[in-house]
Amino acid sequence: MGDFRMNERQITCFLAVRKHLNFSAAAVELFITQPALTYQIRSLENELGVKLFDRTTTSVSLTEACLAFAVQANKFHQLLLETDGVMRDYVSARNRIVLGCPRMMMVHDKIYPLLMSRVIEAFPQYDVDVRTYKSSMKFPNSLSGGIDCVIGAEPAKREEGVAYYPLFESCYYLVVWPQSTLLGRKSIAPAELYGQTLYYERDERFFARMLRRMLEQNGVTVSFKEVATYDTIFPNFLAGKGFFISPVINGAFPPELYVPIETDELPPPTVLMCLKDPPNPCVPALTQIILQTYRENGPNVPEGPHAGIARAVI
Repeated sequence: MGDFRMNERQITCFLAVRKHLNFSAAAVELFITQPALTYQIRSLENELGVKLFDRTTTSVSLTEACLAFAVQANKFHQLLLETDGVMRDYVSARNRIVLGCPRMMMVHDKIYPLLMSRVIEAFPQYDVDVRTYKSSMKFPNSLSGGIDCVIGAEPAKREEGVAYYPLFESCYYLVVWPQSTLLGRKSIAPAELYGQTLYYERDERFFARMLRRMLEQNGVTVSFKEVATYDTIFPNFLAGKGFFISPVINGAFPPELYVPIETDELPPPTVLMCLKDPPNPCVPALTQIILQTYRENGPNVPEGPHAGIARAVI
C-alpha cells in the first residue's frame, strides 16, 4: 500500500454494500450500475490488500478485515457528512430540493432511480437531497423541518396545511417460492398461514406488526422473523422454509410471486405529502413530476435483485 489513493467514492460504495449485504440494492441506492459498484469495491480491496466481502451467487457476507475496516470507514464518512453539513449552511435553501422517502423505497422500488433522474434533470440548477426514514408505513412530521415533499403511508389523521396526493394502494402480500402450491392463486385466506414462518426486513417492522394483529384477530398463529435483508435467508425461501411479506409489489421479486392475503382492513395507502403553501417555489413542479412518474410506471416495476433467479427456478 505504498501509493495509497483511497477515495470518498470507494468508502461510500463500501458502506452501502456493508449495509445492504446486496450489490444490487447498494447500486440502486448510489445511482450507479452494479458493474461500476463491483469495480469500486475491487479497487478498494486491491489498495487495502485484503478481501472485504465473501460473495456467492446468493449471498454476501463480511470478512474479519471488513469488520475492522468498517470502524474507520464510518468515522471517515461521518466526518465527510459533518463537513458537508457545515458548508450547506452557506447554500441558499432556494437552491435546494429535499425529498423524504422510506429507505425500503431506495432498496426495492425500481421506480426510485427513474424518479430521481427526472427530478435532477428537471432542476439542474438545484441541489437535490434525499432523506430517508426506516419504515414505509410510518413517517416523521418533517414537512416543517426543511423537507419539501414526503412519500409515505397516509397518516390516520391528516394535518391542516398539508396536501395529500394518492400514489398507490398497499396490501398484505405474501411472497411465495416458485414451486409453492400457492403460486398462481388470486388470494390466500389467513387460516392457510397457520403455523407458517413469515420473514420481514427490519425496516418493515411497523407493517409486520399490523399483519400480526390482523392474523391474531382471525385466530391464526404464525412465526414472524425479522431479517436484515431478504438476501440473508433467500436459500431458505427457495427451499420452501418460509414466506416473505410486503405491503406492495415491488421490484425485489417477479410480480407473479406476490399473492394478496384476504382481509377486510388494508394497510394505509402510499401518498405524496407537501405543504399547501410551500416556501420552496419548486414544490408544485416537483409534485407534478412525482405524480406523473407514478402514473406512468406505478410501484410495480418488474425486475429486481431476485427477479432473474426466481424466474430461472420457475
